Amino acid sequence: MSIQETVNTWTRIYSPPGKQEIVIDSSREAAATSFTVRVVSAPFVERRGSHLQVAFDQSKNLIRVTPQPYQKTFHIYADEAHNRVGLKQQDIPSSKDLLIEDACRLILEPLIDSLGNRRPIGPIDP
Repeated sequence: MSIQETVNTWTRIYSPPGKQEIVIDSSREAAATSFTVRVVSAPFVERRGSHLQVAFDQSKNLIRVTPQPYQKTFHIYADEAHNRVGLKQQDIPSSKDLLIEDACRLILEPLIDSLGNRRPIGPIDP
């Protein structure tokens, strides 16, 4: 849901009205543990792959983002001492705890950056 909210916010602020440049395809299954994020802008598709896959590996508490060059792995863990759930980027040894918003930014950043620098078109406030 956080990825969808991030895409919706970016679209509202930076995409021309009525244009959806980033879409999320999710499985129709209730127990779906993965989804695909795609850029539907022609210049992006020509430069490199136009999608990334985000999957949750419940047996290892990992969120995996593939394929290359988007590959990232996030570890979800229980911090019982502080009574909370934590999130770290596993493939970066010095990674600190991440907020969900930070993880969303790290996951979507390559796709959004590929669309080029933009000035806000729509409202910034929710």
